[in-house]
Parts: sequence; structure tokens; C-alpha cells
Amino acid sequence: MDLRAVLTGRLRTCCPRVWYGQAKEKDQRPYLVYTVEQLSHSDNQRLMELEVNVVDYGDDTGPAEEISDAVEEAFDAWHYLDENLQISAYNDRRQTVEEEDRNIIRRRLLLELHVYERRKE
Repeated sequence: MDLRAVLTGRLRTCCPRVWYGQAKEKDQRPYLVYTVEQLSHSDNQRLMELEVNVVDYGDDTGPAEEISDAVEEAFDAWHYLDENLQISAYNDRRQTVEEEDRNIIRRRLLLELHVYERRKE
């Protein structure tokens, strides 16, 4: 399995609506949008940052906070292993993001990923 498929599957345990990069304009909220950035690379190990944005609309921040809690719990010292990948995840930061439209509720979660590409011998 590839990295994005693994991450999307794990994030869907927290929220059924998960998008990589950008959400579709008219999707039902709340939803998650995530990106992955490589910070460093050494041999077969990559240090990466997973950014997850929890997005909702309205005046009740409860659902966004609950989903954020679920994401942090799902990735707190989480380990994944298959024939191609080994992943270790660690929570880093959680931030409230203020939007121009005050009805948009957004939480930004940053997680550290240690990704090893398993070599076949």
C-alpha cells in the first residue's frame, strides 16, 4: 500500500470525509484535508510532516474539537507495518486557525511521521 492510502484509511476512522490537498467545494462538513511534506531523507528513512486540517461551519466548535481529539488519539505513537512501508507517527502541535469568515471553524494538527521504505531482498 502507498503512504497516502494508508494515511487516508487511518484518517477515515476519525471522519468519513477525508481529502488530500483540497476538499471539493460543496462537501458536507465537517471534513478533513491533509498534506504530507518531506522534511529530510536518509537512506530508506524519510522524516515527514503530516498536516491535518479539520474544517466545520457554524458556531458550535464541539464537532471540530471531537474530530481533532480523535485524530490525535489515532496517531499518538501509532505504528504501521506492511510489506512496503513502516510508519511511526507522533503528535506535534494543534492550532486554532482564524478564518476571514468567522463561521468557518478550522483546527490545524501537525504530526511527525517516520517513514521507512522496506527493501525487498
